Amino acid sequence: MRRLVMVCTMAAFVGTGSAHSASIYTLSPKMRDDAQCMYAVLRKVHGIDQVKLGAFESQGWVYPYLEYRAAPAPDGYRLIVRYEAGQSCTNVADEDGTEDFQCVPHRGAYGFTAALSGLYAEGTEPYDGGTPTIEKRWRAECRVDAGTLFI
Repeated sequence: MRRLVMVCTMAAFVGTGSAHSASIYTLSPKMRDDAQCMYAVLRKVHGIDQVKLGAFESQGWVYPYLEYRAAPAPDGYRLIVRYEAGQSCTNVADEDGTEDFQCVPHRGAYGFTAALSGLYAEGTEPYDGGTPTIEKRWRAECRVDAGTLFI
């Protein structure tokens, strides 16, 4: 019997408050352009389908998200990946002076993060659905910061 291992990285990221659906037209023009560029890149990647672009409201701010079904893994499994934009936590501190972990460090004012399952069989790696390749293309073609967390 294989033992399962869980990787918890910045688990606080998942519970960043309630989110509600919003319109992409309420985004800032720069953020909307970034998300539309990322969407266009995803539409060109072989094997990826069910690409969605949308927006959500969280803690009074509106952010874009991109969601897609990754190309099939060798065993045929198709991972659903969702990247959500969020504020960078550069120089963010709570009222008591402690760091605020309801954000993810990004180079700019915001970035895109996908949270994937960190559950995997011992001796294997968690399945990333090809996210490093997508993120590299987004950085090159859209000049956005994107990363994946395994939780």
